[in-house]
Amino acid sequence: MDEIGAYRLGRLKLSQIPPNRMAALAQYALGSTAPLLERASEPKRTAMLTAVMRHLEAAC
Repeated sequence: MDEIGAYRLGRLKLSQIPPNRMAALAQYALGSTAPLLERASEPKRTAMLTAVMRHLEAAC
């Protein structure tokens, strides 16, 4: 868990994104394979990976 916290994504201001949207992005990304994430367009890939990291930080 320390490795996840090292990214310090909790300090990003994502208050404009509805919590249910962040949860949906995290759930989708967690259920995806690495090649699928790699093929995603850049804004979507970054959003999904950020949502996963925020989800994992919250779970700590």
